[in-house]
Amino acid sequence: MELKGQVAIVTGASRGIGRAIATELAAAGATVIVNFRQSEKEAHSLAEAIGGVAVQADVSTNEGCEALTSAALALGPIAILVNNAGVTDDSLLMRMTDAQWDDVMQVNAGGPFRMCRAVIPHMVRAKAG
Repeated sequence: MELKGQVAIVTGASRGIGRAIATELAAAGATVIVNFRQSEKEAHSLAEAIGGVAVQADVSTNEGCEALTSAALALGPIAILVNNAGVTDDSLLMRMTDAQWDDVMQVNAGGPFRMCRAVIPHMVRAKAG
């Protein structure tokens, strides 16, 4: 598949599945936004290796999603969004705090919602995505 000239956002792209997805999108020609929240060294290393751009943004917040969207739009119309960011907290349920639960839900459920809400209007206008 040829993705030359297309801008792709991959959330949680600095490690694991996100890293593999970002690598494959870049290999197909896309310009990839490598999103990270904490893994700065890994994200910058990947972005350099694939010719992408590393952007630190917390997808559990509206501000993070808007910043990530703006960074992508600076490179061109957004054609691809991969909602990959996720966190786990392997605590036993009876030991999990409300703050831990809230973080898991805000990233894993709230992140995709907020990213779609931020990106979709731009995709519709560009007839992409």
